[in-house]
Amino acid sequence: MNTRATRRSPHRSPAPWAKPFSVLLLLVAASGAFAQQSGGGSTTELVAGMVRFDKAYIPVLALSNQNKPDASLKAMAVLNAQWKSFASRFAALYPEADWKQGVDRTGAVLAAAEALLKKGDLPGAHAALEEVRDTWVHLRERRSIPYYLDYLNRYHESMEAVTGVTSGLTTASLGDAQIARVRSLLPEARQRWEAAVAAAFNAAAYGFSATGAESLRTAQQAVLQGIGLVEQALQKGDREAIIRTVEAMKPAFTKTFLMFGDFQGLGG
Repeated sequence: MNTRATRRSPHRSPAPWAKPFSVLLLLVAASGAFAQQSGGGSTTELVAGMVRFDKAYIPVLALSNQNKPDASLKAMAVLNAQWKSFASRFAALYPEADWKQGVDRTGAVLAAAEALLKKGDLPGAHAALEEVRDTWVHLRERRSIPYYLDYLNRYHESMEAVTGVTSGLTTASLGDAQIARVRSLLPEARQRWEAAVAAAFNAAAYGFSATGAESLRTAQQAVLQGIGLVEQALQKGDREAIIRTVEAMKPAFTKTFLMFGDFQGLGG
């Protein structure tokens, strides 16, 4: 992926259903075992299905952000097949209306994204696909379904808020107000990433080998170190360093996030 992570407006208001992140952490970390479904069965199978879906979803999200039309369409075909399998198994898993609405909306968004890709509108497809992530974060939160990628999803939200402050600015145009804004937003980003680093992670459940898990830990530490560099730049009041280190937060996160996608055979 290029040096930009998935793009989202830092000024977008939180979804009305969003819960405080501390609540999410409690839900995810409350137990080493998966929560139980309303029907009484383990959510292990559901989480495994979500992992398979994200392995197909992440490549489309990434490749559509890299102006790679052929690879994006190839990845979209894989995602559609995975979504068909997921929906056939889990569409009626919960009786609540929001679950059905989320499943239906996901299908509609994927169809719209594919149409945009076929038209060559990769930025439009990428923007559309971001809604899928938000939808499933919501559905999992409502049901206390522990899912490791949601730590990364929540950090991404905070990171985008930080990077949006300095986007397009130079040392000359970066003012005191923007510096103060970065300073106010950065602690939440650190908190969320530290939660991701500290959280229990079942490498096998997410398809990571021992070597892959070690690479993930290394990438996580790089993100943490990058946050530290922003903090140092703020302490020094070094405008050039602030812009440079904030911008570097995205590629560091992207490297970690993409480890959860399966890019094999997609080219690009």
